[in-house]
Amino acid sequence: MSQPPRVLVIGPASKVGVHVVEQLVARGLTPRVGLRQPTATAREDVIPVHFDFARPASFDAAVDGVDSLFVMWPPGAGAIKRSVLRLLEVARAKGARRVVFLSVFGAGSLRFLPHAQVERWLARSELEYTILRAGYFMQNLSATHRQDVVERAEVFVPAGRGHLALIDTRDVAAVAVKAMLEPGHARAIYELTGGESLDFYEVAAIMSAALGRPIVYRAPSLWSFARRWRGRALSPGMIAFMALEYAFTRLDRSGRVTGDVARVLGRPPLRFRQFVEDHRARWADVQPSR
Repeated sequence: MSQPPRVLVIGPASKVGVHVVEQLVARGLTPRVGLRQPTATAREDVIPVHFDFARPASFDAAVDGVDSLFVMWPPGAGAIKRSVLRLLEVARAKGARRVVFLSVFGAGSLRFLPHAQVERWLARSELEYTILRAGYFMQNLSATHRQDVVERAEVFVPAGRGHLALIDTRDVAAVAVKAMLEPGHARAIYELTGGESLDFYEVAAIMSAALGRPIVYRAPSLWSFARRWRGRALSPGMIAFMALEYAFTRLDRSGRVTGDVARVLGRPPLRFRQFVEDHRARWADVQPSR
C-alpha cells in the first residue's frame, strides 16, 4: 500500500488555509501545518511544525520530507514577502514536487503585483505548480468588515457601483486540495471566482434578506475609508492595499466571472446567499449604533 502524501499548509489559520486543513483532514490525511508557535494548537489531527516567514531558518525543517505544499502570500513588510521565494527554493531543494500558490485575481495582467513575481518564478521552475488567482473573498464580510456590519449594520467599502465576482474561500480551498493531491493540475493557472457578479448594493440587499434586518451599503470615499481604518490602528500598508483593491473594483474591473471552479470541482461555485446563511451567526449580535 502506498504511503499517503505528506502535505504542508502555510497559513493554516487564514481565510483559505483553515478550510484547506479541514478538507485535507476530511480526506483522511494528517497535514503538517506551519505555525509560529506550534505548541499553540492542541489538535491531534494535524502535525504542527515551527514556521515563520520572518525567520527563514525555520524553512528547512518545516518542508523536510514534504511532497506537496500550499503557500499563501504573507502579510507584513517587504523583507517578509521576499521570503516566499526563499521558501520555494528550500522546498524544491528538499524534494517537494507540488506547490499550490494562492495568488490574486488580476496578477496575470498587473505585473507589478508581488504575487506576479512568484508566479514568474514558478513558471521557470521544474515544480508541478498550480496557481490560484482568487477573486474577492466572501469571508471578508464576515471577518475583515464584520465590525461595520455588527456595530453599524452597514457595509463600508469604497467600491462605488463596481462589481465583484465574490468567491467563498471554501471553494478556493477545495480547488487547492484537489491540486495538492490529484493528477491533472500541474503547471495550471486557475482564475477562481464565484458564479455571480455583484455590486455592494446587491451584496447588502442579499445580506438584508438572509439576515432578516436591513444592512446598508455606504459607498464611502477612499479618504473616509482610510480614516476609519486608521482609527482602528490598521497598518498604513494594509490600508493602502485595501484601498487599491477597492479602487480597482470602483473602475468595474473585478466583476468578471470565470468557470474554473465548476471545471475543477464538477459543481457550481457556492452562491453569496448560501454563504450568508451558512455564516449567519457571525453577524448575530448586530446592534446598529449610528
